[in-house]
Amino acid sequence: MPVRHAARPATDRQVAFLRSLAAEVYGEDWEATLRREQPLDDILRDSKRTSGLINFLIERRDAARAERKAGLFGEERNVDGLDGRPDVPAARYALTAPDGSLSFWQVDRPTKGKWAGYIFVKSLHGSPGDFRQGRVTRGEQTDILRRIAADAFRDGDRSLTGPEAAAVRFSRHFTVCAACLAPLTDEESRARGLGPICAKRF
Repeated sequence: MPVRHAARPATDRQVAFLRSLAAEVYGEDWEATLRREQPLDDILRDSKRTSGLINFLIERRDAARAERKAGLFGEERNVDGLDGRPDVPAARYALTAPDGSLSFWQVDRPTKGKWAGYIFVKSLHGSPGDFRQGRVTRGEQTDILRRIAADAFRDGDRSLTGPEAAAVRFSRHFTVCAACLAPLTDEESRARGLGPICAKRF
């Protein structure tokens, strides 16, 4: 019978390179994202499997770089939703995960300059005034926009749906307007969960 040798674990150099690649491909939440896609701990116990994952990440990195060079990374033309992406207003949003945890997102829609008509989605980490933005891949952006468009939120005696639901959830969590981040000071704005001008977006 052939002798089966135990797999050698990934080297420190492999692990460091993998971390660097994953951070470039997935952003600052790379580890959580990668673990959802790959059995990371098992892979790191085998240097050959680690090499395979590194090659996979190199392909994704190079594809992302090519898209950025072409001016397409993370953005897609979105004129009145005609590209198939949901028509979500520019604002901040909070979405609920199956375990009840919240994730926070920012949607930007420039109206002037070369990016007019495009839609940008970034993840948000921290708190108002100190938010850090995370990069989101193009496919993930489309998924987030669809989740926002299909969202539902019970706000007191109101049942909200769509982007307004996710925006008001954000406002309730941070006690600021989801569109402009201004404090909700008057009674009407607090009841609505959005400032009077920004509420017109929804």
